[in-house]
Amino acid sequence: MSNRRRDESEAEKKVKIPTTVELHTIADKLGADERTSRFKALVLLAGWCGMRFGEVTELRRKDFDSDCTVVTISRAVTHRADPNTPGADRCRIDSTKNGEARSVTIPPHIRNGIKSHLAQFVSSSPEARLFVPVRGGCHLDDRVFTENVFRKAAKDVGQEDLSAHDLRRFAGSKNAQVATLTENMARLGHKTVGAALRYQHSESGRDAIIAKALSARAIAELQGQPETDADG
Repeated sequence: MSNRRRDESEAEKKVKIPTTVELHTIADKLGADERTSRFKALVLLAGWCGMRFGEVTELRRKDFDSDCTVVTISRAVTHRADPNTPGADRCRIDSTKNGEARSVTIPPHIRNGIKSHLAQFVSSSPEARLFVPVRGGCHLDDRVFTENVFRKAAKDVGQEDLSAHDLRRFAGSKNAQVATLTENMARLGHKTVGAALRYQHSESGRDAIIAKALSARAIAELQGQPETDADG
């Protein structure tokens, strides 16, 4: 095996993707602790809707329709070092990574959880953020969240080396089981396959079908049925 192929193989082995049961166990672990319960919905949304961390932490009440069927992802936050304050970050709110908004149908099995989060943790203002740091202030930082919150819960399922970014990998792998490549790209907000795919669009209504199929698989897996691995 060439060095290049060996390196690629080793890199693939390092990729961590939680199972459905593990993801929901992590979310439930966070939800059971008063100090972290506000972050249960973050894990569910990032995992099942495939948001980047900067996208999910910039979500506001106005981004959800009235019954939490669809979430619109149009902004993201990035963190940059503050040159005037050593060790501090500045938050910058911008468009999504590819510069385009996208609407994602929320899988039915997590909608009640999102509704509960909105009712319990989010004010009635359309601009109210869904997720704020425990101590207030700027948006959640992915490194701080991973180290201080997420990995502590993930340790209970033997996945203490997971990061918040692995939730997006989970989404991609689950989407691939029920959606076409183009539909998967649409849900994740990706534009990385060739120019030909840029002009293909998901069939009208397909995203709702995909969300329903994701929930059907999730419910089966949470009830103890074997999980199906997707290729790629």
